[in-house]
Amino acid sequence: MTVSAASVDLSTADDGTTGLVELSATYEGLAAVEDGRLTVAEPFASGFETDYRFTLRGPDGYRLADAAPEPAAVEDGRATWAAGSDLSGFEATFVPESGAAAENSDGTSGTDGTTGDASSGDGPGLGPVAVLAALAVATAGLVARRRT
Repeated sequence: MTVSAASVDLSTADDGTTGLVELSATYEGLAAVEDGRLTVAEPFASGFETDYRFTLRGPDGYRLADAAPEPAAVEDGRATWAAGSDLSGFEATFVPESGAAAENSDGTSGTDGTTGDASSGDGPGLGPVAVLAALAVATAGLVARRRT
């Protein structure tokens, strides 16, 4: 697994009193691949805890099919768990959107019934994910300022 494209975005809420710090990174080779299905479990399933909102996004052309624990929100290919969520036993599975084919590492498309894991190079393996885990979105006072 490799991590790249780490970024930090700072902004201020519309009310001008609360700041927002968004940390994101691209994880390559994080998911296991089987029959075009991408499944993410570790490192989140083994006691991952966050005090902040946690968002997971699959690669383009994929949608969330199943997740445990259930996310608080699913929108635009992203699943979000609330701050303080217990992620013990975490697992999220992404499948190709209807009509969309998975792109294999050799540039071909489709699922041919082969299996592989993130290290084998078969299928996308959540490698080309634009932003797989926006690990922490810290609100409420990280960059807070008061107007008087």
